[in-house]
Amino acid sequence: MRGVVAENRGAFVLLVDGATATAADGFYCSIGETEAGEPITGYSLIRDLAGDAAAVLAIGTCSSFGGIPAASPNPTGCVSVGALLGREGIPTPVVSIPGCPPHPDWIVGTVATVLLGGVEALNLDEHGRPAAFFGPLIHDNCTYRGHYDRGDFAEHFGDHGCLLKLGCKGPVTNADCPLRKWNNGTSWCIEAGHPCIGCTEPDFPYETSLFEVITPAELTPPAVYPPASAQSVAKEISPGTAAVVGGAVGAVAVGAAVGAAKLAKSASGPGVPLEEAED
Repeated sequence: MRGVVAENRGAFVLLVDGATATAADGFYCSIGETEAGEPITGYSLIRDLAGDAAAVLAIGTCSSFGGIPAASPNPTGCVSVGALLGREGIPTPVVSIPGCPPHPDWIVGTVATVLLGGVEALNLDEHGRPAAFFGPLIHDNCTYRGHYDRGDFAEHFGDHGCLLKLGCKGPVTNADCPLRKWNNGTSWCIEAGHPCIGCTEPDFPYETSLFEVITPAELTPPAVYPPASAQSVAKEISPGTAAVVGGAVGAVAVGAAVGAAKLAKSASGPGVPLEEAED
């Protein structure tokens, strides 16, 4: 590995998977040993190789932001790749590809972009993530967005409806999971019935439960929609909303009458006046 680096200084991309242990001189993550029998730690290897790389790609949330290994009490002193390079004063740019796990397309697409156009072609966001993959908000493209807009929330696992009340982090998580999906476009977390856990965000795994209910920063269910439950509608609907709903029902009734008239006309055959069909 070191020989390859020596022959390609500044022309290779270093991929790092997982958080890096720093306590006890990195001894908690030893990946080999020297000819003299001294341990080669993940910390020392990343430190020695990163300075000669064109870019360092942090693969996964642990490598990108510290993730679960860096959560308190963090006895091994785990840090992200960016934190390690900052500690060592290494200026090599770091590209974060978070996810627990990250989607294969995110990895391959980022590597190809860097090799073809450099880091500048990635259009990184404030967390060092490629905007092409981590620009969309999950909530905006969610399978259950319509349920959210109607105020139709699942109260228990297995219920049909928006999973916000079960701790879904979709409204505060950036990734293209709903569009790209997983397993060759088969499905993704929420479509499989589980709330988004926000694994692409720097705060993951959070200081509280993964299922802690969040308050969307910029989004609230539209108040003009009545709750999905008819029982709740009877209790909570306002006079103003009742007027709107009543008008809508009237419009639907008129539309249904017109549609029935047209259906009767088509059923009675050509040459029958519409008035006779309506009668």
